[in-house]
Formats: sequence, structure tokens, C-alpha cells
Amino acid sequence: LEKLTKKQLDKNLFVVVDLLSVGGSSTEPENIQVSVSILNHDAAQKAFSTFAFAPCIKYAKAGISLLGRNPWKNHYAMSLELHNLVARAFFCSGSITGTTTYVNLILANAKSFGDKYAAYVILTNMLAVQGNVNQAITKGLYALKKKGIRFSRIQTRLSTHTAFSATKRLIQPGLDTGFAFLPIMKDTRIILSMGLLSVLTQCAREARPKLMPLLILKMVQLSISHGICVYT
Repeated sequence: LEKLTKKQLDKNLFVVVDLLSVGGSSTEPENIQVSVSILNHDAAQKAFSTFAFAPCIKYAKAGISLLGRNPWKNHYAMSLELHNLVARAFFCSGSITGTTTYVNLILANAKSFGDKYAAYVILTNMLAVQGNVNQAITKGLYALKKKGIRFSRIQTRLSTHTAFSATKRLIQPGLDTGFAFLPIMKDTRIILSMGLLSVLTQCAREARPKLMPLLILKMVQLSISHGICVYT
């Protein structure tokens, strides 16, 4: 590894990680195991980015196993990232059992709601895909509320009008021609919220139509304030 440049390592990442796995890195000292775990994390991320979900799961789970008996205690940040990767990959590959297992592990071990937020987004998506739209809305609204995005419990014409007026006040001269000239959204937490709002909008169309315009208007507000993303 020391002889490889960063570019060479990135190009041959899967080969390197597979060779280290064959070599039995689990018997190495802890610092070496953690280094190999990080490589597995990088390999899992790279696999996920190319929609190779099965290899992503393999590398991420291997990375978790290399963090020792108490990964959440001794290597919290890496454990959180690896568990999130596995949960996302299981969801994208259509495994409800795998998704549920790793989402529950994150919710049980993450230290703060901020660290649980991505798992709640995955959970809401899973419930929506299963057709449990009311449960999805309940979980999603709870997660948004914890992040400071609140909606009135009862949706009326007045609440919709209020939200529309609040959105209109954000529109600056020239913005009425479109969002094309807004900056790109970079805050990953806001992007997660946008994705969650997008899923909830689809659920609300079926189960709570009066909530739907409020969700859409909130997405517009976030886009104006923080920039545009794929959900805008």
C-alpha cells in the first residue's frame, strides 16, 4: 500500500481491498484493521456510486467487522457511515429485511437525532415503497419536525395561504423567471430533507392531499434559501 500513489490506489481499489481480505487482515493489530476498514468504506462508496449494491454491501459489512467487537463505542463515526451505506444499499437493492435490520441498528446506536436522520429518511422511503403511506407520513413528519421543519397538524386553506405568502416573500426580483440561476445546494442535511419532502409529497397525494401543497411550498422555500438540487 505504501508504494501506491493515491491515483493508483483509487484505480485499483477493489483489487487491493479484495487482496487484503484474502490475506486475513482481521488478525492484524487494531490500527491496521481500522486502516483496512477505511479502505472497505471507500470501496463500498465507490461501488454504491456505480449502482453495484451487492459489492457495496459486501465491502461495508467487511469494514464493520474490522472495527472490532464494539464498533459503535470505539469507532463511532466510521461505524455510522458504514451502517448507513449498508442500509442504503439494501434499500436500493430491494431487501426490506436487510434495510430494516441496519436502520434499526442505526436508530439504536446513533448518539443524536442528527446522526439518525439519514436512517429515518431511508425508513420513510421503505414504508412508502411498501404502500404504508400513512406510516411513512408519520415517520417523515416526525423526522422533519426534529430538524426544525414543522407543519400544522390540521391543514386548511388558511395554512396553505400562509405558506404561499411566506414563499412569495422569499422571491427576489428576477427569480420569477425560474430557478436556473440559483446556486447548487451543498448542505447534505438540506438535500436529505428535500428528498424526504419529495417522498412525502407522493404519499400525501394519496393519503393526505391537503398536506401536499404545504410540502411542495416548503421545497420551494428551501430551494430559494439554500440552492437547487435534484429534488427542486
